[in-house]
Amino acid sequence: MRLQEHSEDIRASRALLHFSGWPDAGEMIEFTLSELKSMVPLDLVAEWNLEAHWHTESLRPIVHVHHGQLKTLEWPTFRFLRGRYGQTEPFLVGSGPEPSRDWRGFTADLLGLLRRWGCREIVLLGSLYDQIFHDEVVLSAIVQDAGAYNQLRELGCRPADYVGPSSIHSAVLEATRGTEMRCLSIWTHLPFYLQGPHEMTSARCLEIIGALLGFTLDPVHLRQKWDEREGDIEELIHNNHELRQAMEVMKNDRHRRKVGSPTNILRMDDFMKKRQDPPPDGEP
Repeated sequence: MRLQEHSEDIRASRALLHFSGWPDAGEMIEFTLSELKSMVPLDLVAEWNLEAHWHTESLRPIVHVHHGQLKTLEWPTFRFLRGRYGQTEPFLVGSGPEPSRDWRGFTADLLGLLRRWGCREIVLLGSLYDQIFHDEVVLSAIVQDAGAYNQLRELGCRPADYVGPSSIHSAVLEATRGTEMRCLSIWTHLPFYLQGPHEMTSARCLEIIGALLGFTLDPVHLRQKWDEREGDIEELIHNNHELRQAMEVMKNDRHRRKVGSPTNILRMDDFMKKRQDPPPDGEP
């Protein structure tokens, strides 16, 4: 393992983990963690080179070339930051690409690091597209004990029901089952037609993160942003016949769907890029 530590004493009992790519639809968790960084001081404490856990077919290093000269080459890296809110215990935030090979080896290395740093609780954060509407805030959770189940139900997360392709979350959950390390997975749900983050859902996710870490976060600014953006979305839906039809079909078929079921993603940007065509005869 190629690990560079930037602090001599990395200690934290809790860790938030985020994986970019497939487990972060709409880059929702990346957006949420960037908001967390603006609310709680976070310092880089370690960088883990993921060379043993990725291949170039799925992820390539990022090269920076300027005036014909190679300036930097950025390798896939999992970064750990440490934060502390007031007088509460410090916590870790780990973020990086989902590994593309050797999930068992990656998981063993990851848990070995966290145990070495004194971590006893892991919160995995992910995002998925779902057949819900933009005025809904939906978060689901996967847990391994009754205490976590009751806690997350009280926080408004519903138990997940899902059968389909797995993310690295499942490998970490499986590896921690029956161990001394508590692990749970929280998923934000995005409307299938919405491109990019959902500020209201992000605000709720931050509130839940704060509650799990032992402090209160009140992202008022995100709720205000969503109030402004929601009006634009409502107007777009009203003026776009194709989008209105797609949403009407979803309403009519909704009772046959399950949360998290596979769906063809209809992105809001696809409609934003089109000029507003005049509605068919008879349409208001």
